[in-house]
Amino acid sequence: MATTTAEHIPPAEVATGDVIADELGARWLVVTSIRFVSNADGGVYCFFGTGPDDRATFDAHETVTRRSRANA
Repeated sequence: MATTTAEHIPPAEVATGDVIADELGARWLVVTSIRFVSNADGGVYCFFGTGPDDRATFDAHETVTRRSRANA
């Protein structure tokens, strides 16, 4: 049986299809597209889902909580 766990990763490791924590929205977000905007501090990652309000933004130096599946 599979169990759901979470891991903390840099935003650069998030991929389309990942499920990440949207802490401001207090929910989980399925990533359907990713946008990266670079700047002198490293940049900002914007993750989008399917709905009009499905988005979460992280500084390149922050960590993202991603759901992962592990076999139990």
